[in-house]
Amino acid sequence: MERYILVDFTCSDEGAGTFDLYVSWIDLKKLLNLPEKETRIKKETRNIINEYLNTEKFIEYAE
Repeated sequence: MERYILVDFTCSDEGAGTFDLYVSWIDLKKLLNLPEKETRIKKETRNIINEYLNTEKFIEYAE
């Protein structure tokens, strides 16, 4: 079984829309856990991404 996350949100611009993008959580997690010199993603940015996606709740959501 494949596991994916769907990040969905209301667009704040009137009349604008969004598109659905399914991402494998394990792939994104692996990327965010790689060393900064490989990804060039700073620790602060990783933290912002995790906070924005509320990744600490993923297990709860899956259950």
